[in-house]
Amino acid sequence: GGSGGFEESNEEADELAQAIKLSLLSSSDAAAEPAPPPNAPPPTGAAGGPAEGVAAGGGDAEAELHFVTECFFLCLRALHVGVLPAMRRCERLLLELHRKVRAPPPEGGAAAFDAHLHAIKEAGQGKAQAAVLAYRLLLDGPRLQPLLLRFCGLAGAWLEHLCADSAAAADACAALPASTLTDVFALLVLFARKDPQALVASEVAAPLVSRCACRWVGRQALASSPFVRFTAAELLETLVQMDEHAARLAGSRLRGVAGPLVGLIDAEAASEVQLPLLSLYVELGLHTNAAAVSDKNGDRFRIMSVLRALWQQPQPWRALQAAAAASLEPGGGGDGGAAFGEFAETLVKEAVFLLADALGRLADVHTRQEEMPASVRRGDKAASLPAPPPASAADKEKEAAWAALSGKERQAREARLEQCRRTAKGFLQLARSSLAALLFLTDEAGVCSAFASHPSRASKLAAMLVEFLRKLCDVKAREGLRVDQPDKLGWHPKKMLSDTAQLLLHAASRVPAFVQTLAACDNLDVPLLHTAADILEHKCKDHFPPLEVQALRRLLPRGVGARLGLREEPVCGAVDVVPV
Repeated sequence: GGSGGFEESNEEADELAQAIKLSLLSSSDAAAEPAPPPNAPPPTGAAGGPAEGVAAGGGDAEAELHFVTECFFLCLRALHVGVLPAMRRCERLLLELHRKVRAPPPEGGAAAFDAHLHAIKEAGQGKAQAAVLAYRLLLDGPRLQPLLLRFCGLAGAWLEHLCADSAAAADACAALPASTLTDVFALLVLFARKDPQALVASEVAAPLVSRCACRWVGRQALASSPFVRFTAAELLETLVQMDEHAARLAGSRLRGVAGPLVGLIDAEAASEVQLPLLSLYVELGLHTNAAAVSDKNGDRFRIMSVLRALWQQPQPWRALQAAAAASLEPGGGGDGGAAFGEFAETLVKEAVFLLADALGRLADVHTRQEEMPASVRRGDKAASLPAPPPASAADKEKEAAWAALSGKERQAREARLEQCRRTAKGFLQLARSSLAALLFLTDEAGVCSAFASHPSRASKLAAMLVEFLRKLCDVKAREGLRVDQPDKLGWHPKKMLSDTAQLLLHAASRVPAFVQTLAACDNLDVPLLHTAADILEHKCKDHFPPLEVQALRRLLPRGVGARLGLREEPVCGAVDVVPV
């Protein structure tokens, strides 16, 4: 069903959607007719009786919708104000319950479940557990869930029929509330998280994802708000994340193999949705969501997750290669080339901002931790960590100062530290994602050329690489980034430095002229490049092989160093003073 339209997989929904469309059209035409004179006889229908759809009263013509149309819009409204809020609240309560009380093993038996219920009551979560049970009884009925999926299929088919007439589609979509579109995708998101197998088994799922959600990502003329169209992208991201979660639980490390949920996106739809996703990635940073609080960086991270999944498939990857090549043509290469060019520049600039934000948050964590004694910073897992060195005089002073604080003040400081840790972890995840995407894209010669040979993009990429190397290798900057348990924050400086150097090698080896672009950077610090090579050679052997170090050293005299008259040899003693 994924390769065909709605009419191939859900004929009943298609017929109802056409009936609703005809009902709206006939009602609109009837409302537009002039009112009859007050004393004129009522109009007659085909059978000689009063005509349906027109009510004369006081000279005003009012449209009457058909019964099936009224039921359809009533169901849409019930979904918006009743079913969706209940499903969201049930999911939120269930997640909160699982965070506070560990779920029993499935094979535990009745005694384990009784102990689990007792633990829930002891934790003060009895009312939350009762509310979850009530919601599950209401929403998980064997008849309600299939009906909800079938109604989503009907709504998706109607939306596609509504857009079939391009002349009237804009006016029709402008008259509809945004929830008409977003509620369908939101319901599918909840189904994908709650019961992915039922969603895959549904006959309406594949056409809804491939023909409705993927198309609406790019329908900017019909849905001008990028946040409305992002709900369709959010559905695609949920499918990707649920497949990855299932693969992790199964212990699978396969790359490039689409899971059952991502399989709902057929090859044609995956190729077509790629350019709209690139444009939406850029567009989200240019608007502010007035209807709700949104996170631009988080939304872009979700889009990147979808793109990375699509790039594992041959047909979408070929489409991306074509768009990258088109971006180098005079005039931008049409819509595809322009979309890729804007995405490439945004990705590079975003990586610089995200790294700066991430390191700034790490510095905040460092500052907060320095206010606390080592025993407090190590937390509840202190027993499983290596024994700390003997306490110094400074540590004893911190212990005394900490003990002098009130309990409320200590809790406030610990809460501020935890907040800084969460923020730093989030920004580091975003920075790693952007760097990994650049590293993946530039591994292919054609796509790399679109980054490293285009004048504007090449200069931005070179400035980004220099900035990354400066922040990761500068001794003074690194002193303020020493934090306890960096792995828990996702702070892996050796890996990030290795990826940055690998990105530099990708660009320089595939586009030799990029070395001259790098040499022309205003923020270039050539001794720092030698320092980076030293660190990579002696400290990052697990991430950066010796052959790559040799290739990096060859770039320095050939391009940057030779142009500026610098020697090829590394800076003496640099390794001893740079902490990595």
